[in-house]
Amino acid sequence: MSRFIQAVLALVMVAAPSVRAGEVVVGTNAEFMPFEYTDDDNNIIGYDIDVINAVGRAGGFDVRIHNQSFDTLVEGLETGKLDAVISGMTITEARREKIDFSEPYYNAAQVLVVQEKTPGYEKIGDIEGKVVGVQLGTTGAGMAEEVMGENNPDLKQFRKYNEVFSELRIGRIDAIVVDLPVARAYVDKIPGIRISSPPMSEEEYGIAVRKGNAELLAKVNAGLKAIHESGEYDEITAKWFQN
Repeated sequence: MSRFIQAVLALVMVAAPSVRAGEVVVGTNAEFMPFEYTDDDNNIIGYDIDVINAVGRAGGFDVRIHNQSFDTLVEGLETGKLDAVISGMTITEARREKIDFSEPYYNAAQVLVVQEKTPGYEKIGDIEGKVVGVQLGTTGAGMAEEVMGENNPDLKQFRKYNEVFSELRIGRIDAIVVDLPVARAYVDKIPGIRISSPPMSEEEYGIAVRKGNAELLAKVNAGLKAIHESGEYDEITAKWFQN
């Protein structure tokens, strides 16, 4: 092979488009029931997974799901390892500085979860002076940090929500700050815990893409619009959030 051909091939590899032959690599953290989690056969399922697959069909691209820790998803987009992210990710101005978001696809809010026998915990200020669990990199973590301080040793940050709720169940933490639909899913699954506060915030989830990837963002937004118009979005929402 000539050096010229080798150089051309190298350039093609470096400049590989974000949408690789119609396939979009979508990052998620499958620890966020009911949005994304693994079933008994280790398949990644959930509300977000159904949404992104429907968006892909409507937007004209194939989806390949890649599971990784939540706090590495933005970095995955920035480095090009991921094309998109759907993982119960709240649209925030801080994240917009690094990545681009689709139109919102879900409204969520933060709540407190405590043991059933624990009184109080009706507002975010009630966690001051307590031992609190959150998932690393989430808006719940940020909300807790505003009250407790960023480096507070009593603010316990975990990579997986299974770990957070396990710590609450056995009494190693006093409360969890978490998205309302996730709180509902775990309260239904784990006896002895309850949602103690009303919704404490207004949040919107978005599908994230690499900063400046206007082509993919347009396809995602077109797919979202199409599934809203067809009624498929409502069917997916009813499937996962019947209550």
